[in-house]
Amino acid sequence: MAARALYRRAWEDEFWHGGTGKFALRELSVHAGGDIAFATGPLDCGGTEGGRPVEYTLRLTLGLTRTPDGRRIVHEHSSEPMPFDEKVEG
Repeated sequence: MAARALYRRAWEDEFWHGGTGKFALRELSVHAGGDIAFATGPLDCGGTEGGRPVEYTLRLTLGLTRTPDGRRIVHEHSSEPMPFDEKVEG
C-alpha cells in the first residue's frame, strides 16, 4: 500500500470509525536540501469523535530523508487545530 494510503488509513482508524471523513492537505510547502527535507501545510480533517461530527484544521509537519528508493518520512507531527499565533518572542 502506498505511503499516502497508509497515512490516510491511520486517520480513518483514529477518527472516522468506519464512516466517511474529510482528509485534505492543502498549500503544501516543501523545503529540501541534501538528504533532508521538511514539508508543512494545513491539514483539513473531519470525522466523528464521541459520536459527534467534527471538522478542524491542523498544521502538519513531515521530516523526510533521502534513501536509495526515494524520500522516506522519518518524522510526523500534527499541531493543535488552527488558527494559532505563530509569533515568536525574542
